[in-house]
Amino acid sequence: MILKSLVAFSQPTEPPMPDDLLRVLEGESVPIETIMLHDGRSFLEAWKERRELIITGKANISLNVEWTDLDKQTLQWYSSILKTKVDLDSLNAQGININWNNSIEVIRQILLDGRGELTPDDLHQLTLLFGNSKEIHRKIGREILDLRARLTTEGRWDQREELTDNVLQGLRKAIDFITQHNPIEGLSTENLQQSTGSADYIAVREALINLIIHQDYTDQRTVAQIELEPHRTIMVNAGASLVSQEDLMNGGTSTARNPLIARALKLIGFAELGGSGLREVSRVWRNAKRRPPIVQTDEQHNRFRIELDSRPLKIIADTFWKQRLGVIVTPEAAKILGLLGNAPAGMTLAAICSGTGTNSEDVIVMCQSLQKQMLIDFEAEVYHLKPHLQDLAREAP
Repeated sequence: MILKSLVAFSQPTEPPMPDDLLRVLEGESVPIETIMLHDGRSFLEAWKERRELIITGKANISLNVEWTDLDKQTLQWYSSILKTKVDLDSLNAQGININWNNSIEVIRQILLDGRGELTPDDLHQLTLLFGNSKEIHRKIGREILDLRARLTTEGRWDQREELTDNVLQGLRKAIDFITQHNPIEGLSTENLQQSTGSADYIAVREALINLIIHQDYTDQRTVAQIELEPHRTIMVNAGASLVSQEDLMNGGTSTARNPLIARALKLIGFAELGGSGLREVSRVWRNAKRRPPIVQTDEQHNRFRIELDSRPLKIIADTFWKQRLGVIVTPEAAKILGLLGNAPAGMTLAAICSGTGTNSEDVIVMCQSLQKQMLIDFEAEVYHLKPHLQDLAREAP
């Protein structure tokens, strides 16, 4: 017979049993509606929820939330922000009463819409949001974030941090890491609710939230990475884009891989979820005359990558238009002038996009610039070259 010590054995933690329920087990008569569970639900509410799941056939695919497996500090931090964002009048109108000192009840009522039992997918995302390091590693089998920084563009990383925290703690530490190595005005966890600011702030905020919301946490091959170099920020995560490359850049289409995580960030003002995040990155970067962001989605390796280069874009002027009119026109914009010079009746936006091979958003920006330079007109959804420039445009190479 072999004896094995159980000294190091840790008994699984169980949610504390309500005092009222203990009294029932001891034989005392207690009104069922007065028995309160640790997540703020009454025993009667919990049974009604379970009964509904049984009736609808969802009982076998719904799991009870083990709140003791979640990180208490993260729950308290999140609920403290959530309390400031809710519409109290709306809650009162619905007859929802919340104990605001109970962070679990606040999150259950608002984030989970009052549910105490979740689908496996929602429970997985809830753990990613609030779980302790042990639970996170057990769930995804890897680190949540790999933060890297170096002072030059070559050589080894000068600093590297691999995080096993939950998503919310990882987001906070990532912001601290970025501001430490690449200070950006306005970038902080406390200020992340602001959707306006400098080009650097907006671009990094959108890219960071995109990495958190759209990451494929089931892929153990790729740890999400944030790489900081002089003038350059690169973010890589598992999970190819769920929308086409065109929709990705034109915006307006949003498909969240992790809807509960997305909802959690939206509720506290960290995300807008309008499907226009990367389009906004391109816009502010272009207005700041920076090198265009590089956005890559790789379905074969299930990866998504965005690179932000803050160095100014070198403006290359088209020689012909500079010599003949003294105006600075990019080669891309010169193509538009050439097309319009050969189309006296004018061209629609779609026709210009087709003729230049450029997306609609970039064409609109270039046409607006040409209008300001008094080179073209826009009437009845059609672009026209100024009449006195028709002959000159046809001379362009």
